[in-house]
Amino acid sequence: MPIALLQIGVEEVYTQTWAGNYPVLTLMDKIGFERVHVKEHYQVVGGEKVDGYTLKLNKGKI
Repeated sequence: MPIALLQIGVEEVYTQTWAGNYPVLTLMDKIGFERVHVKEHYQVVGGEKVDGYTLKLNKGKI
C-alpha cells in the first residue's frame, strides 16, 4: 500500500499508533516506517497512560 501511494504521486506517508502496539510497530518497521514524533501520555490503555507514536515512511528503506 505505501508503495502504491508513492507511485501515484503522494510525497509523504504517515501513520500513528500507541507505544504498546508491538505487532503494528514491528510491521511498520519491516515495511520502512520510522518514528518521527512521540506524544507522551497520549491515551490510557489497561488503566495505564501510554505514549502515541507518529511514523513516517522512509522511501530509502523500501
